[in-house]
Amino acid sequence: MADNEDDLDKTEQVPSRPLRRERGLRELMAAKPKSLDERVALAQERLETFNRLAASPRLDQEAQGVARNLARMAAASLALGQKALDYRDSGQQAKDQAENERTLAIYRLLRMQPPTLPGREGGT
Repeated sequence: MADNEDDLDKTEQVPSRPLRRERGLRELMAAKPKSLDERVALAQERLETFNRLAASPRLDQEAQGVARNLARMAAASLALGQKALDYRDSGQQAKDQAENERTLAIYRLLRMQPPTLPGREGGT
């Protein structure tokens, strides 16, 4: 009898595989990324995780439905994050182009040879 009790104590100390997965999901859901790039990466990770869970045959119908809804939310979050990244990046390119044009205009006014600017081959 004592051997069985010791075996039970040992199994209680080691978390089962589903508990470890659940802990990973909790960490995934509780993550608070700071930058836009981190948020997009987290949304991608959540989308992959919840799509995998929704397709799992070991889950019951209700759990699969919840996983599908969470995957849909992650997909929407990912789409919005990617739009924000595109907007941020395109805005920076427009600012760089405007700054380059102002610099060239100053050099033309002063009748100086313009330097080679980033993104341009010649000095014009």
